[in-house]
Amino acid sequence: MKLFLLSILCLVFSSVISENSTCESNLSEEIVEDAQTIALRDQKFLQFVTNNPQIRRDFRSLEHVKYEVTDVCTNEDGSAKRIKMSEKHGMTKIFEHVCKLDISAIRKKLDDAGPEAFKFEGRASNAEISFRNNNVEKFKPGVETIFLMFSDGKARNTYRFPWFYEYLPVLTETVFEPLNIDPRQIARLQFAKMGKGASILPHSDRGAWAQTAHRVHVPILSYPEILFVAREKNNMPVGMKIPSKEGIVFEINNLSPHFVHNFGDGDRIHLIIDWVEHKIQSINDIKVGSNCYYDASVGLTCSGGFNQVA
Repeated sequence: MKLFLLSILCLVFSSVISENSTCESNLSEEIVEDAQTIALRDQKFLQFVTNNPQIRRDFRSLEHVKYEVTDVCTNEDGSAKRIKMSEKHGMTKIFEHVCKLDISAIRKKLDDAGPEAFKFEGRASNAEISFRNNNVEKFKPGVETIFLMFSDGKARNTYRFPWFYEYLPVLTETVFEPLNIDPRQIARLQFAKMGKGASILPHSDRGAWAQTAHRVHVPILSYPEILFVAREKNNMPVGMKIPSKEGIVFEINNLSPHFVHNFGDGDRIHLIIDWVEHKIQSINDIKVGSNCYYDASVGLTCSGGFNQVA
């Protein structure tokens, strides 16, 4: 009976709200799931959208991103794959599949660090950061973060956390070199963990840094039950379901409204890279154990001060 009711909900929701809504996945995936599993998951997603007024208003239907997995991580000229800035600002492109990476070495390093690395008590050898307007707490209440790099509001000054150097070798070999992203081009870098049932609420990134940076996701730990949706067009309430598969790298247009919910039975961990198309000239190292405070207009101020790198 429950499956029948969910099926009716899906059909009604799709037909009433949008002719383009779908209860079937047409996503090109390496792991083929049976049709019933896909249908049940999509019905769960649609029910979640229906039961949340804000999400229902901004994302009235769901469509699946279509893409073909590739191992080629750069353009023919060797440059990093990206959404063009004209496409980003014009909201004409929301998603760009980059390539598939072997992220097993990163996964092992995080496993070795243990879950406490995402907790305040386990980050004593790193540094902490708090925010003036509490946007992180407001829009990402269920997210735990390991910060490796951060920037000021315009991405002109960057700050490297102590653990940046701890993860740099494995990230360089596994991610930066294959994607052809120079660490000096990175404005912000973090591991973000969402526990079971956690949500990132609908929002769009509007800081000056977001206007010039490319937001790249590298899923390290994920499940098919991750609902990651971005609005297809700025003036159209059509949500595009973004794939979250381990090692499948993608760029998301974070100027577009987006939200995430973890329906899975475990944690979802992504490496998130915000990189710009030039080398950043001002780079500062944060000292171990510092407590830092972020204000977009001035950047970071940290209790231990900085060591200027460049």
